[in-house]
Amino acid sequence: ERCSIRPRDHDDKGSKEDPRGPSGSQSLAKRDGGVGSHANIVAWTAYAPAVNDHDTPILIQRLDPDLPLPTYEHPGDAGLDLRARVNAVIEPGARFLMPTGLAIALEPGFAAFVHARSGLAMKKGLGVANGTGVVDAGYRGEIGVPLVNLDRSEQVVIARGDRIAQLVIAPVAIANLIEVSELPGSQRAHGGFGSTGGHAGTVSL
Repeated sequence: ERCSIRPRDHDDKGSKEDPRGPSGSQSLAKRDGGVGSHANIVAWTAYAPAVNDHDTPILIQRLDPDLPLPTYEHPGDAGLDLRARVNAVIEPGARFLMPTGLAIALEPGFAAFVHARSGLAMKKGLGVANGTGVVDAGYRGEIGVPLVNLDRSEQVVIARGDRIAQLVIAPVAIANLIEVSELPGSQRAHGGFGSTGGHAGTVSL
């Protein structure tokens, strides 16, 4: 059953007041630098249980039984860690298609997105060659990650079992294309590259 997100009413049986009381939530907002008000925090906690109570089952096949299943490293993480199936040395500027030993089956309306790991990208220059990889719902083959070494001088050495990328599962809209002779207007209209003012922007802060 698909999850629909809605705020919980105060009369819902599942709703609970913040055990810290309003002052506890307000102090949390203050610790976070004042980004969120008490009202915003209450709104977020009203939405969160509706999402977290509904996991999305994903069928997964291990093509290499000696490698562990991907996991979320921390509660609340968006990406599942993908591991290297083989050893590899990637020279500066070179690419390497890394097998992960995994295959998945997604429901229609979902896709999996392969992202680089930020730590490896920053420290080693290791990225995903096509920016973000897309695993379509109908694909049943092994997930491969096209890695690229963006460092100008150093090799990237990868050992079997190393975490090399992350997999994010997300719903996707299935487009119903409707051809028209003219598009409706908008404030931006035909403004393209540079129309928002570059680094400075067009809005005074």
